[in-house]
Amino acid sequence: MSLTGQLDGGALGDWFAGRFPGTGRLAQSITATARRVEPVLPAGPVDPEHWALVEGAFGARLALLVDGAPPYRALHGLVRDGLVSREWADRTAAAFPSHHGLDPGRAARGLKLRPAPGGWIDLAGPVDGPPPTRHEPVLTEFFGRLVRYLDGHAGPGVLGTPNVEAGFARMRALLAAWASPEPPARLAELHARDDYTVDDLWDFPEEPLVVELVELAERLRQSQGDPRDRPLEMWRAWGRGYAEPAGPAALKQADTGQAGSGLPAGVWGVSAPVLVDHWADAGLLVGDRLLDVTTTVRADQPDVVARWLWRLAAYTWLDTADRYRVHAVGLYLGRHGVHVTWDATTFTQALLGSAKGVESARRGFLRAARKAIVEDGARPPSGSGGRLTSWRGR
Repeated sequence: MSLTGQLDGGALGDWFAGRFPGTGRLAQSITATARRVEPVLPAGPVDPEHWALVEGAFGARLALLVDGAPPYRALHGLVRDGLVSREWADRTAAAFPSHHGLDPGRAARGLKLRPAPGGWIDLAGPVDGPPPTRHEPVLTEFFGRLVRYLDGHAGPGVLGTPNVEAGFARMRALLAAWASPEPPARLAELHARDDYTVDDLWDFPEEPLVVELVELAERLRQSQGDPRDRPLEMWRAWGRGYAEPAGPAALKQADTGQAGSGLPAGVWGVSAPVLVDHWADAGLLVGDRLLDVTTTVRADQPDVVARWLWRLAAYTWLDTADRYRVHAVGLYLGRHGVHVTWDATTFTQALLGSAKGVESARRGFLRAARKAIVEDGARPPSGSGGRLTSWRGR
């Protein structure tokens, strides 16, 4: 089980439910915000796996937008399903913009290295996987195309034109499928063939899915009010200092003494911050704002919205070493193109319904979380988010 599973039907969900009387009021504010906007909807009837593919593919696009990091879950999924070797996955991860310039030793562990504000988070653990497979040449061509697409059309901090985003959508649908615990049957059948090509992979996503993903990307550019409220412009403003003189790029340059050794231009933060390895990865860090992203159509189910809020609180408290330097939290409703954000302290006070008791609640949560994490076979804080290493040797 993971943090999300614990909140959905485990002990942590019960723990939150009995201690945060302000949850209902915050949930109502989110519902009211969502109702003001018509959401992006599928063009017609869809099968159940459609919703998970959209969620995963849109999340992959936002990750590439924020920091150009490897699609970690997709690469892990390919190893898990025996389609590629772990060595291949590490080498492929090191080709993405966030990992450009790694020394050979670090590049060989690309899937275990995650950028963070203060350096690399090095996730220790087993690196077992299958030996090299017949799929690797085709998948090398596919991921090479994805990286070239990023470098040529939409690197970190850049949203492409609708035509560019349509190409991204095809690739991201595959990333979402590989990341899924149960990849779609059509994709499994394709991999079972001896003669499939990268063009066959390109044709895997159906056109309505591609159109829907492009519309979700366009919502990042749009606003019914002040242009400054457009999600893309807000994120750019929030992340402006991240790779600038006060941000990690300067830390890298100071550490290595080499000009040009900083983050890729346009990096706004961190995709998938690791709080507890194999148990809790957050959504996005944009500047100092931690965002959880959902592509849910409706935001009017109080119990569902409550778990979104509790997950945000859990993320902030699980960062016991303050590695991600979070000062604000929020939800981004992808189908609506709107945010709801709070100062981190104000948020927890609102959940509690009181300005008092935040520290007591945090300690109580960590006690309950440590027990759940151990029962689920992961390592509790601190140290569970990996060892922080310097930028030196990039």
